[in-house]
Amino acid sequence: MRREDFIAGIIFMIISITFFVTTFTFPKTPVQSTGPAFWPRLLSIMLFILSVSLIINSFKSKILSAIANIDLEETKKRRKALIRPITGIVISMLYVFLFKKVGFAVTTLLYFSSISMLVRKDSSFKDIKAMIPVLIQSAILVGIVYSVFRVFLKVNLPHGLLF
Repeated sequence: MRREDFIAGIIFMIISITFFVTTFTFPKTPVQSTGPAFWPRLLSIMLFILSVSLIINSFKSKILSAIANIDLEETKKRRKALIRPITGIVISMLYVFLFKKVGFAVTTLLYFSSISMLVRKDSSFKDIKAMIPVLIQSAILVGIVYSVFRVFLKVNLPHGLLF
């Protein structure tokens, strides 16, 4: 059994159940048959199904690894491969946390830049020359998104301390 997958499956299962139960506190609208709780319920059900799948696969991987006799080097490679996804999750959590406090433009620029640098294979956060085009692309993207939502759609985006 892959212990990490099993634990992650249990955690996500608890989260999905919590979200599903929370959706029953949403207000019901007489106009719409689905209501505002429909999409969160659907997502929580999908998360629950994927959690069960992860738990089942955690047991399968133990059986397969016993049969295939996976060596220690491959396990080290797997653990090293987890660094980028975990970093991406941390960056996304920081983005959500800082979004309303700092504002749309600054946090989204930093988020797009850091995620872009994270998914590139040929560069790291230490490579300044590789960061310049990524920052320019992110600035253009933020400018486009900001102008579409703010100017054309007249949607108020969060303004924080910086912008």
